[in-house]
Amino acid sequence: MNGIFRFLLILPVFLVLSTWSAKAQTTPTIVEFWTKEDTLFLEVTLNAEMFLSGIDPETRPDFADDARYRELRRRVSSELEPEVRSFVKDWSGTLRVELAGPTRLSYEGVRIPIVGDPNTSRLSKLLLAAPLPEGASSLRLTWPEGHGPAVVKQQRVDAPYTGYLVAGEVSPLIPLQGGAALDPQQVLQVFPDFRPFC
Repeated sequence: MNGIFRFLLILPVFLVLSTWSAKAQTTPTIVEFWTKEDTLFLEVTLNAEMFLSGIDPETRPDFADDARYRELRRRVSSELEPEVRSFVKDWSGTLRVELAGPTRLSYEGVRIPIVGDPNTSRLSKLLLAAPLPEGASSLRLTWPEGHGPAVVKQQRVDAPYTGYLVAGEVSPLIPLQGGAALDPQQVLQVFPDFRPFC
């Protein structure tokens, strides 16, 4: 029974990733967050070239032949990083995070894989941070328009929250100390067509 319970807890992420991959030949952006001492960290796993090209995968799921995208995809990390840093200055303001009020995210760096096969998507990891205000106990995140969906995953707590946001959607209030994981009944409410194997 414990195995089924654990499977139900990770089911939302599995279904989101498999559904989106089939639709757009890419994966949704993944936003993982955690706190350490007095700081909130967000690690955003994203197709940086798609973001920099201004491509909305919801309206353009087949964008591999876009000239700007292909030019960026051929760049090595040292050439792409300054563009990512410049982009984040404006974009991080649209990725709204509330911690006892609006919070400004700072750019902490990005890890960009080697060029590899330029005909496949490359997933970079962007690190953002914000100071934790005194008394902050929960987080609410608004995923911006124009970048497709996002999976939001809490880390380093018990019973972490995992959710799925479409463009422009706002997350529920997520307790920073954990405890917001979906139970099996809630998973079945979110995905009513799913029937676990017995």
